[in-house]
This record gives sequence, C-alpha cells and structure tokens, in this order.
Amino acid sequence: MTQPERTFFSFGAGVVPPPQAVAVTVALEPVYNILVSMAALSSVDEIDGLSEWAMRTAEALPDALASQNRLVFWGIGVEALANAVPYGPATEHFPGYLDALAARDPVALRDELLYWLLHSTAWRTLLDSVLLPEPEISAVLADPTIGIRFLEGRADDKFDHQLAATVFDLFRNPIALQRMLVAHLTQLWETTVEREWNRVRPLLQASVDAFEGVSLTGLTILEAIEAVTGRDLRTLFRLDALLRYRRIRFMPTLHNGPYIVWFGDDKELRMTFLARRPQRGVSAAREPLSALELGELAGRLAALADETRLAMLFALFEQGELSTQAIIDRFGLNKSAASRHLRLLYANNLLRERREDGAKKVYTLNQRTVGEVLRLLGRLASDGG
Repeated sequence: MTQPERTFFSFGAGVVPPPQAVAVTVALEPVYNILVSMAALSSVDEIDGLSEWAMRTAEALPDALASQNRLVFWGIGVEALANAVPYGPATEHFPGYLDALAARDPVALRDELLYWLLHSTAWRTLLDSVLLPEPEISAVLADPTIGIRFLEGRADDKFDHQLAATVFDLFRNPIALQRMLVAHLTQLWETTVEREWNRVRPLLQASVDAFEGVSLTGLTILEAIEAVTGRDLRTLFRLDALLRYRRIRFMPTLHNGPYIVWFGDDKELRMTFLARRPQRGVSAAREPLSALELGELAGRLAALADETRLAMLFALFEQGELSTQAIIDRFGLNKSAASRHLRLLYANNLLRERREDGAKKVYTLNQRTVGEVLRLLGRLASDGG
C-alpha cells in the first residue's frame, strides 16, 4: 500500500514529522513483563528505587546466577530477547516462550539477537544517546572488536569491556549461545520469578482492566505516553525517531519501580509503566486506597526518605528551578550521585525537567504530585468529623 505523503517540520536541530494519532494498546504482555522483571535483578547496583522484591531477590541470587543474569540482560538485553520470538501465542506465557526460543535455528536466533543489540530502539529514540553508524552483522562476527567499540561509543563511563568481550565471543558460537540463554532463563524462571509473577499478575491485570474504560483513540504518541504513564516524558526522547511510530503498546510493571523501559521493533514501540489506575478526581476522604495506589504512594515516600533528596526539593521550592550543575555545586555532589538522586525524583514524577541551550537540563518541583502525596497523607491526620 502506498503511504500518504507527510509534511515534516523542523524541531531544534532535527527534522521531525508532525504528530499524528497512533494506535494505543494497554495489555499485560506476560513474556515482555517477565523479561523486564528479570532485567531489574541485574540493575539494583546502578538504579535506586527498584521494588523491594527486586532488591531482596538480587541480593539472594547465587553469584554465578547473578553474573550470568548480568551477561544476558546487560550484554544482550530485553529488546533483543523480546524480538527473538515472534509476537503471538509464544509471548503469552513464559514456558511457551522458552520452547520457542529453544526451537529456533541457532544461527537465525544469533543474528536476530545481534541485530537488535546493535539496532536498539531505546538508543535510537533516547535524546541523550550518541548516534553512531551501525556496523554490519557480518563485520562484527568477523571482528568482535568492531561491535565492542560500537557499544562503548554509545555507552556511559561504566562500560564493561570484559563482559562485552564475553558476549561477542558467545555470538560467534550460536549453539552455545542458544543453550546458555534457554538454560539461564529456565533456571531463573523456575527458581525465582514464576512464583512472584503469579503473585503480582492480578495487580497488573487490574491496571490493564482499569484502562479499558479510558478512550485512548485519536492521541498522538506523546499524548498517549502522558495519559498512560501519568508523566510528561517528552524531554527523554529524540522526537524525530519517536514520532515515526504509528503504534504503541503499554504494559504495567511493578518490579521496575517508577522507571519506564521502552523497546520495540521497526513498527511498534513498547513501553512499561508503573502499574496504576487512570487519573481520577479527588476521592472521598474515607474511600480506601487500592493496592496500586498504595504501591505508588509507598514508592514516592521511599524517594523522599533521603535527606539530600528532600533538600533538593526544598531548594527547588525556594529557587523555582535549578540546573543539574547548580544542584551539583549546591550540594557538593559528583555527577554520578546527582544523577541518581535526580533520576529517582524524576521517575516518581516529583520533578519536571526541561532542556535549555541544547543538552542542559533544568528542574522544577512538580507541585501537583507533591500535593497529591500530602493530600493522601493528610487522611491519616483527619478525624473524619
């Protein structure tokens, strides 16, 4: 079918297609959801605010299993694993996904995984990412240092050379790669994740069901993201890449805390969000909070339970707005520490972020979210009279 001609406009330094309505789906997506939970277990040392289950479980993992989990999810990643099996019946339950993964031709599986590692949707749409020419799969297989240098070029200062080298060695042995993946994911599922998934699935389904009564038709992709996640995330994205998607699929999660994860293929963007109900009006003083609302409140209170982060919020209240560098200078933090604090506050929607002079980030207090936290806590001080 011939695509209709579209008009493009300039946005900053790039050329961005005009926002168009997208097809929006909110669904449980069991396999994608489980892969994101497994990935969270390899992120607890780098990211604050993940769920209690993720932190407790990661600490209890045997060293060998934890190291292999980092190899799988840092080295290969959720997006590659999600795209390793076609969307459909095999992505509806994890044992079926494992069977489909084991049944794939090892070379075809290897090529699919490597393609999505190099062609990552998250990197192509993330505003702060460095866009580099993607190497050919054949070139990477012939000389793994090409792939290692490519990943290092778009990574941060915590790039793990040894782990990257191990991953690319595995790519050169597709049979061993497939066996390792199937064995690792099976072990992690059966010993660690299956029971927890059965526990949280009803909560996640409640979030999906709550969105069935919400009209999400006619929204642009940015409007859809805000409607479902409850957050304005446009400062995260390279808009010229994001606005080319005509479909977006949302899935509620719990183990990733307030952080979103997004991945996809060339046609559809897939995005997690902290399991929640659609925004409602002010509820009655005695109306009980749902488990989802209690979880969201607990996450925000945990983000506030730190002297430095509280001081940041009060400084923003007093000053109106502060840049990242101003926050670093004011609190005597290094860049990494400031980034972790700001990332957690932003993920909990306690801060708003805008960009100034290109890449410079400026933060303001999100008084609406702070007010909501205080309103809910205020119930505890009310005598109901």
